[in-house]
Amino acid sequence: MSSEPRCELDSHADTCVFGKHCRVLHTYSHTLDVTGFHSSMNTLKNVHIACVCVAYDCVSTMNTNILVFDQCLLIPSLDVNLLCVDQLRENDIKVNDIPLIRLSKNDRTNKSHSIMCMDMGLHIPLEFNKPISYFKCRVTTLDIVNDKTQ
Repeated sequence: MSSEPRCELDSHADTCVFGKHCRVLHTYSHTLDVTGFHSSMNTLKNVHIACVCVAYDCVSTMNTNILVFDQCLLIPSLDVNLLCVDQLRENDIKVNDIPLIRLSKNDRTNKSHSIMCMDMGLHIPLEFNKPISYFKCRVTTLDIVNDKTQ
């Protein structure tokens, strides 16, 4: 049984990693061998680099946003998508990753615990299941991707 489609923040990663819950737009010709956080873990060989997208359905605006991620690892068996916080920030995406339960009520704003792209007017509130911050996403059709990106 697979988990719900979602994108989780991963502050230990050095690049975003996408799995079964994304639409692959294209892959690059080169591959990488990927190692885990400990030397006892097996190395994943020939992992593809890809440009992928997911759909995010905003509950406040009722709009569907197509989020495109380029130069990420593609591991098709992965149940969740892992977002590298540093990579997002490197691309001018603001990541407020402190969970609301760690903020006093006076310090909370509508921008707390969320991801924002000011240029696009995009605001994604994050959910929290200790210790993971995430947002729900879904795989979209290529027709919708083409409609939203033209």
